[in-house]
Amino acid sequence: MLLEVRDLHVEFRTRDGVAKAVAKYVKAVVRCHTKAADAGLKGGTFDEELCESDPTIGKGAKEKYEAAIAKLLARMGVAEELAAQVRIRPDAEPRRAPLRSLFTEGRALGTSLLSVALFLTLLMAFFLVNWIPTLAIRSGIDISVAILGVAALNVGGILGSLVISRFADWRAPGMVISLGYALGAVAIACVGQAGRSGTWLLISAFVAGFLAIGAQMCMASLLAIYYDTGLRASGVGWGMGCGRVGGIIGPVIGGMLLAASVSTGAIFLIAGLVCAACAVTVFTMGRLVLRPRTERAAQLDVAPNTAPSS
Repeated sequence: MLLEVRDLHVEFRTRDGVAKAVAKYVKAVVRCHTKAADAGLKGGTFDEELCESDPTIGKGAKEKYEAAIAKLLARMGVAEELAAQVRIRPDAEPRRAPLRSLFTEGRALGTSLLSVALFLTLLMAFFLVNWIPTLAIRSGIDISVAILGVAALNVGGILGSLVISRFADWRAPGMVISLGYALGAVAIACVGQAGRSGTWLLISAFVAGFLAIGAQMCMASLLAIYYDTGLRASGVGWGMGCGRVGGIIGPVIGGMLLAASVSTGAIFLIAGLVCAACAVTVFTMGRLVLRPRTERAAQLDVAPNTAPSS
């Protein structure tokens, strides 16, 4: 039988247990053969076959490895009578993951929410990066300060991603990232209230970057958390593609708003509303998709799927 683990964090725990068992197996074999070599140099005798397996006393490397795997299987809830039939492999056979797989087997809601969130977040990010200098100059701020506003936005995003990702490791990632977006929406709206104040522009742009851009840079982690190993590459690629579409549309919308003579404050308010929509989408993702999966994984040490191996 082949044991297939589907929950991501349980998969990591299983791989970690197998890796430790294999490491101990190799260490025991090397140590045993070293003793055999030392005995040979001293003119003694040593049965090297016992290094790999010593069924008489059960202390050979193979027996120790099998005992470690049996302990791992017991912790995973595999019945003792099935444990001898189970083979654990890091990866089964390579499987293709067509895009339609992202919307099957209960993944449609999660994929849709992630797609919308990534579309909106890059729409918002590219809009800010491309139009902050133009809108600041339009408001009467010196061109050098306007350009520094984009730098402050990006520096804030780098620092924010480090802080938000750390909190996301400790708490529910969907909740933490959505909170970053929600607070970032307020900060983005405040950028539009800078008027002629360069100092206000720099501070509000930095805070907006720290919260909104920092949250945007953490979105890739949600893709990795949500999709199983076999779907992860397709899922991340799909999500990044949706985001790039938003990145193309964002500056276009900004240009249309400028051409329509919309006020600077109103333009940044619209950008803030887009960021707020990101917050709602990611919050919904965490509440309806990620949280139930985490609760199921907490109730069951592992969700194994046993099937005959070919």
